[in-house]
Amino acid sequence: MLKENHIAACGSISEAVARTRAAVGHMVKVEVETTNGAEVEEAVRAGADVIMFDNATPADIARYVPLVPEEILMEASGGISMKTIATFRGSGVDYLSLGFLTHSVQALDFSMLVRKECSV
Repeated sequence: MLKENHIAACGSISEAVARTRAAVGHMVKVEVETTNGAEVEEAVRAGADVIMFDNATPADIARYVPLVPEEILMEASGGISMKTIATFRGSGVDYLSLGFLTHSVQALDFSMLVRKECSV
């Protein structure tokens, strides 16, 4: 997955995808994080296998989906919670990333006491 820091370090989405493809070959899927329509279009031209719409609202996604050919997978990520997940229904993306499942979980504190019992 090419995130904003990878893209910044390479100078562009196109360069980041090209360098990644050169390093990993054609058998590894390349996912690109995007934040606006211009980035989505560049990721498509660069040959991304998966395009992530980062922190995109359902309205944003409605504008981005028509920019992506059918053979490229799409993922919505960022800010999706149990309260907002239903608003992404029918948005056209293939996947939803639900970070709240890991970063917002509350730990359950429990213990188990084992007693040694002997019957002699």
